Amino acid sequence: MNQWARLKRILALSCEEAAELSSRRMDEPLSWTDKLAWSGHLLVCRSCRRFRRQLAFLREAAGRVASSVDDPAEAADRLSDERRIRITQAIRDASG
Repeated sequence: MNQWARLKRILALSCEEAAELSSRRMDEPLSWTDKLAWSGHLLVCRSCRRFRRQLAFLREAAGRVASSVDDPAEAADRLSDERRIRITQAIRDASG
């Protein structure tokens, strides 16, 4: 990638690209160009900062559940019927 292409990537990162980098960053190190573009985007984009926090929260919560039970199917059995209904309704409401 030449110097101008790198500069353009740094200055013109879209929210979709920032979300992809947020996800990828959790699994592997980013190149310096991607890291700079991602960090710069997060400075100006509140939505992407929120997405990054939500992604980190979900990863941590999933890790806690996975480490607390031997069988992941057991975790679903821990929810009361009332909570399952509320979660299902919230998903339906969010889907439209």
